[in-house]
Amino acid sequence: MGQIGIYGSAICGPNPRLTFCLKTYERLFWLVAPSAEALRIWMDAVLTLTRDGGTF
Repeated sequence: MGQIGIYGSAICGPNPRLTFCLKTYERLFWLVAPSAEALRIWMDAVLTLTRDGGTF
């Protein structure tokens, strides 16, 4: 896994407050969560997986 970040600019998708970028070594993914709570859960899951050395 490369980098993970939350970005809040208008170019990031239909709802910048709920958009985050997941950058792997091969691809860049822009994900838009359906709610702020979902964003928190997704980010927690991704960070936990990367912290524990998991792979996709």
